[in-house]
Amino acid sequence: MYLYSIKALIRMNLIRSFALFLSLTLLFSACEDPIKDISLHISPRMYNYVMEVEMHDFANPDAPYTGEVQIEITGPDANKIYNVDGTKNYEAKFGRLLLITNAANEPIDGDPLEFTVKISSGEYMDKELNFLVENGQTYSSLDAFLINRTNLPQGLVSSGTSASLNANGQLDQPLQFSTNPAGSAEALIIDIPTGVKFTDASGNVISGSNLNVEVISYDQSRPAVNLAMPNNGINAEKVNGEIVLSFIPPAGSFEINMDIDGTEVKGFSGSGINLSMPLAPGLENPLTQQAYAAGDEVNLISFSTGDPLWQAEGKATVVVENGKAFVKPNITHLSNYATTPVTINNDQVLVVDNVGDVPLVEQSWWINELLGGVNLKFLIMMENFSGKILDLSDKDYLDDGSVTLNFSYEPGLKVTDQIGDFILGGGAQEPSAPASFLVSVSGNTVTYDPKPNPVHIGYTLRCKGEEATYTPPFGSKVSYRPAGSSEEYKDIYTFTFENAVNRLHTLNGLEDGKTYDFKLNWSTMELYQTSLTMEDGKIYELELTEKECDDIGFKGQN
Repeated sequence: MYLYSIKALIRMNLIRSFALFLSLTLLFSACEDPIKDISLHISPRMYNYVMEVEMHDFANPDAPYTGEVQIEITGPDANKIYNVDGTKNYEAKFGRLLLITNAANEPIDGDPLEFTVKISSGEYMDKELNFLVENGQTYSSLDAFLINRTNLPQGLVSSGTSASLNANGQLDQPLQFSTNPAGSAEALIIDIPTGVKFTDASGNVISGSNLNVEVISYDQSRPAVNLAMPNNGINAEKVNGEIVLSFIPPAGSFEINMDIDGTEVKGFSGSGINLSMPLAPGLENPLTQQAYAAGDEVNLISFSTGDPLWQAEGKATVVVENGKAFVKPNITHLSNYATTPVTINNDQVLVVDNVGDVPLVEQSWWINELLGGVNLKFLIMMENFSGKILDLSDKDYLDDGSVTLNFSYEPGLKVTDQIGDFILGGGAQEPSAPASFLVSVSGNTVTYDPKPNPVHIGYTLRCKGEEATYTPPFGSKVSYRPAGSSEEYKDIYTFTFENAVNRLHTLNGLEDGKTYDFKLNWSTMELYQTSLTMEDGKIYELELTEKECDDIGFKGQN
């Protein structure tokens, strides 16, 4: 079992080796002065750190979410975070939000930038993503999967109730609410006694007459549901002073919300309220390798609005009733609550390993034994907390769960898989990546074949009269679609501080000899659109005028 530190994730970028040259050609093909009508608020030369949030509708995650959003930045270092234009007017465009900090506020060793991005949009559930940006982590990107409350995806269930309060803001009768009155093994039960008063985020007692309760239940046996959880199902904790990352295993996870006449409840007076939280059916105790029994312990963790990390809430003792395993914690604040198994080292239960020396992508496999089956996923960790899961599970696994996964890829491979209505993707790109890796138990074989005829291309870019090479503004993105089609554009590359000039890159998403429409976006601006035909093996040599380089703010790399 291994845990990843954020330092180990600095190098990771799912798409760095995709078509750098494309965006450059977009800027300079058939266009004398691509920025003559654009006035930049702040030059990209003035900042060294870019933090990005890419927004997706959970029901259509391949496309950017372009609905109206409200952005709020909170947390210890919120005052150090600016929109990419240098203002505090946080604005998302093209489905993405770009944030920067100035030189005086850059992170240093032992003092990372710590802030939270809250995204609100109409009928969609609020989404919070927490950034911890360490010294040297010049580009960070998180995905925000936004969920429409009126169209919850499979694996998420919303249930609720309401009750009247007396003049003291208390219940006249105890309230017991079950997320499934029929008593399924997955039901969460909430018990609120009569003596409890309800408080807001500041600890003030809320006055009102009507209490509303909502619970979102996460079925983590469905891979896509992990991406609906806080930080996309990645648990970030401090262990011996170092931030480590792991998956939250599917032991049971719930989001509990309450309000009184529209005022959000965040805590409770006195001894609080009681929960009965189920453990996932078939879940085994890793210490005994048996089903959880009465007296076993699990970790209870919570994630509240504004928290930079999941918080430890101590251990909870397992209770077994009618063959169903529960824990019954007492809580004094509202939050996302989850249980995680206790191991010998008190680590999260996550089967993770690395294959080969892969500098930008970590290959991992996570094996969950649930309901008598095996669920194998290919996990690609991104910068910071964000994770992408590729489920390559064969539909014909043996009943005993025995399976062999044989996953083969080439550098630059773009892989996607559909789970229900949810499409997940990832990639591996560096030439040093191994040709294949194998998860071996026994039994069936699952093989992924790369897309044929990938194109290998590159670029060099210089300002006139200079030897230094350049890249576009950090955080600018190239997207593409088949030429002349009405398909939505898909992102293919994000420009970061990496110097990737004068190199051939393998693009499995594009094919040699085919023509594609491309566009380049930066901040709130669409810089250019064009169509290009792929030519395998070509290094494009581009030269800009001094004014073009100065206006765009290209950063030289000798």
